[in-house]
Amino acid sequence: MDTMDRYKIHESIKDVISILDCSPIRPDLVAETIIVQLTNRAPIAHLAIERGIKVLINEAGGSAENEHGLHRLYRALRECDEKSAEYLATAFDDAVGFFRYNVNKRGFKQFRSFDDYLTKAGTDRAFEALRYWAIGESSKGASPISHISLAIHRELLRAVWCLFFPSRRETVSSRVEGEIANAMFYRREIYWSPDDISMKQSVDWYWNWLFKEHRTRRSALEEAVDRQFIIKDNDEFVRKTLRDAYADLQQSKDPAVRYFLGTLTYLPKGSQRRIPDAIPEVEWFDDVNTRGLVVTPGGTELGLIERYADGGWGIMPAREGLAQQVAEVQADAKAYLVGHLTKPVRVTVDGESKRLRIVTDGDRFPAPVGTSDHVWTTDADISSLSFDIPTYKLEFWDANHDLSSGVAVSVELEADGGRRFVSILQGEITAVEKHEVSITGMTTVARSSTSES
Repeated sequence: MDTMDRYKIHESIKDVISILDCSPIRPDLVAETIIVQLTNRAPIAHLAIERGIKVLINEAGGSAENEHGLHRLYRALRECDEKSAEYLATAFDDAVGFFRYNVNKRGFKQFRSFDDYLTKAGTDRAFEALRYWAIGESSKGASPISHISLAIHRELLRAVWCLFFPSRRETVSSRVEGEIANAMFYRREIYWSPDDISMKQSVDWYWNWLFKEHRTRRSALEEAVDRQFIIKDNDEFVRKTLRDAYADLQQSKDPAVRYFLGTLTYLPKGSQRRIPDAIPEVEWFDDVNTRGLVVTPGGTELGLIERYADGGWGIMPAREGLAQQVAEVQADAKAYLVGHLTKPVRVTVDGESKRLRIVTDGDRFPAPVGTSDHVWTTDADISSLSFDIPTYKLEFWDANHDLSSGVAVSVELEADGGRRFVSILQGEITAVEKHEVSITGMTTVARSSTSES
């Protein structure tokens, strides 16, 4: 292969890496949408890996012109260039570890070795199945989609690209470590005047903390994020340097760097308060309980939870404005949705109060569903309201709320976070249907009956 052809293959690989990095797979409530994204991206990665390995085989004196299966191409490379083949296997093992795949779990055993992975996800049949999945013309047999990791494909492609340079043999761990080290130290503008002893002491302390107290810069960044960048009391240089480094890394185009930063904000095990009287149900989409909708007893969707390849649980709330999160364990993922999309209330009827829970995603009641010309008289009997009054439909978590139509009611959102003023809905119950209670009345903001005076 002449120099120009080699250059074209090299540029082709680099271009595909850029395409994958610029268009990551976006989470979606609809599983097919995610599969469409995967099947649009995986074939171009497969083809670029195939082209690169063929160049390496040809340059090593082998031949694989009519072969398209990555598993067989890898074995052919191993026969004529064992050193390059070993590097690809090392890069694969490092990527599996970096992305925290549990190779002993069901559905992940293909990641036990490079050859196993290619045999499941890199065959020519898998390539054809991915190309034609959308129009239903995939080849016969089991679908390869569940075996494929686009993150691993991307790292394999990167490793093949590295083989075009004699001295470049990085893995994803070393690459991310280098970028973090650059952001945390080498690219920071660190300088001081000779007479600024305090600044020199801060720099020395920071250097020792970063390079001597930590085995890796990744572990140093993990500590910094966990401690909210306050690792040396009253040292503004250290705090600002860490914040600036973290901000720089958040802008990284490398998906592996972004993935690592994401793991630093996973909700830790036990971090979300469990609510004994509000245990949600999950409507699973599969028989292995990896993706499902979290719902209230009344059937309202709180959000989607999905087990990621690294064991974390992605959380996609079914309410706009609430950010997506990842929890380390399923219980915290469910508790997060319950804690953010339901609120405790104090319900008072005929002077008797009890604590219940409603579905709402803010510090106020859900928006009214309509208005009524119903005449409502306040408890104080100050005036009779004859204009259109809004009707609020509240969904109570417990269907055994013992509320009935035709009675006056006061519903107070319980104060949290130290707030002294809360929303109170006062009116008349106009309809009751299991979990749903319609109340025609008015909302006000008043001092909480449960807050400290």
